[in-house]
Amino acid sequence: MPNLVTENLERRALGDRFVRTLASPLNQVPTAVLDQISSFSGYQYWVSDFIEYTGPAVGTASPAGGWQLDDVGTAAVAIEDSAQFGALQIQTGATEDDNAILQLNGEAFRYVVGKRLWCFARLNVSDANDMEAIFGLAISTADPIGGTLPTDGIFFEKAETATEWDFHARKNGASAESTLVTTTFTDGGYRILGFLVDADGSVDAYEGSTLDNLSLVATVAAGNANLPDDEDLSLIIGAETGAAAAKDITVDWCFVCQER
Repeated sequence: MPNLVTENLERRALGDRFVRTLASPLNQVPTAVLDQISSFSGYQYWVSDFIEYTGPAVGTASPAGGWQLDDVGTAAVAIEDSAQFGALQIQTGATEDDNAILQLNGEAFRYVVGKRLWCFARLNVSDANDMEAIFGLAISTADPIGGTLPTDGIFFEKAETATEWDFHARKNGASAESTLVTTTFTDGGYRILGFLVDADGSVDAYEGSTLDNLSLVATVAAGNANLPDDEDLSLIIGAETGAAAAKDITVDWCFVCQER
């Protein structure tokens, strides 16, 4: 019969690095492994620093490698050459109004009051004032920029000639919208964009050059009629040309995490 005193001493010595519940079939499995299974950790999440990419390289009608890539024109998605720590480049075709829209397959996230949610990325755009771009969580859609935003979602969107990004909490085609107070987006200049849904259901949007200096740039209070509380959402990242030249959005890292 197991010695409970010994079990407790061993567990303390290991710093809870292993499951030690008596009679559990998961005894000795490192918690770092179990943390990858959201039902054990209490969170569901997706994260990548893009040292690899297994999705479609060109537009396709069928999901591939966990991603759906929709395009007008000829999109191309690949790990960027000579990018330390990895970066994913999503590039449009070279005709005006060509686009490239990358979405995670499925819609695994949902705005729920009482379930905190984080969505952040470090990214850049190739042309800060002559292209459109989108990043965040939204209902799956084939063409979410170019004048037609997703009907539901919480996301950042850059209009064609704007260097600022707008932040949207959007439901059934109506937005609570805020313009980020910044002109620091430049061609190829990395910035961090992201938002947090707090335990009360309020949404705070952030922007900055590093994780250490993020500034609060917009807030949508809990109870706002434009919070998308009746749709499942997917991670979405995309770009569209503003002229007859290829444009791209490049993502250094990205994560989405939500309490279950």
